Amino acid sequence: MASDRPTFADLTLTQEIRGYALDEGMDLVGVAPVGRLADLQPGFRPTEYMPDAKCVVSIVCALADGMCDVWGTYEEEGKTILPLGYYGVGSANWELARVANGVARLIERAGHRSIPFPPHWSVSHYRELTTAPAGWMLPRVNVPIQQDFPHIQAAVAAGLGQIGWNGLLLTPDFGARQRLTSVLTDAPLVNDALYAGPALCQPERCGHACVATCPAGALSSSEIAAVTVAGHTHLVGKLDGVRCQYGLDGLVRGSGGRTRVEIPPGPGDPAVYDAAMALRRPEDTGTHGSQRGLLTGNFCERCLVHCPAHTWRVDR
Repeated sequence: MASDRPTFADLTLTQEIRGYALDEGMDLVGVAPVGRLADLQPGFRPTEYMPDAKCVVSIVCALADGMCDVWGTYEEEGKTILPLGYYGVGSANWELARVANGVARLIERAGHRSIPFPPHWSVSHYRELTTAPAGWMLPRVNVPIQQDFPHIQAAVAAGLGQIGWNGLLLTPDFGARQRLTSVLTDAPLVNDALYAGPALCQPERCGHACVATCPAGALSSSEIAAVTVAGHTHLVGKLDGVRCQYGLDGLVRGSGGRTRVEIPPGPGDPAVYDAAMALRRPEDTGTHGSQRGLLTGNFCERCLVHCPAHTWRVDR
């Protein structure tokens, strides 16, 4: 009868993967069995990409606090969106991609198969575009389960943290201030335990800071889009993806852009959003255009930088 206990080879490869990723500048590495992601909806399950997959390696790159703290609009003295957009998204994602590819190659040299997925950003939503309204190339609902590969859920399954009300991964050391990616493999690696510490998202303590800071009113403080990972349910605020896109593209005050569009009350309407994009100021189009070529961030990062979870680590 086969044993479920890890072999020396499994342990050695797991240690090599973790050591490589950390030595290459990553901050957290976790391993999850694919069975912990069985609650995902069809079309987004790891075993649909690799039927004999056994594990997911989750890799996290932390963002510097100073870079996040300086995030703000040109209307605020001493603030700028650029460091976080360039280094916190663009540079961080390039580094994540480089390390994920290195992990994948390390696994394959050991005789197993691997699939490194693009880091958590817009390029993670290729399949989701099929659910967008006709002629509209943006997702309707931007919840973490809609990524082609569920990076956030994989990180939770790998014991790195929990999902916050803002829909982002929260970790004990960095709160929401990190970027992440994943490598799927058929290698029988040694899995990490689920996070079992104090709650990392405490809306009653921060007063739903992510909701209050959203310049587009995209995140609800009462409506829930629950996400289940490994049998544990995480309460996530319902996000109106169309309204959120106004902020990401800098169309509303407080998002970092110079355009000033008023969003009509109620759910976001793709047609109204398209009309608003036609009113975008040239400065915003230029800023965004130059960022796109570098795969850097969008305008708005308020729900990430204003989440206070990273300041609570001293209490744990």
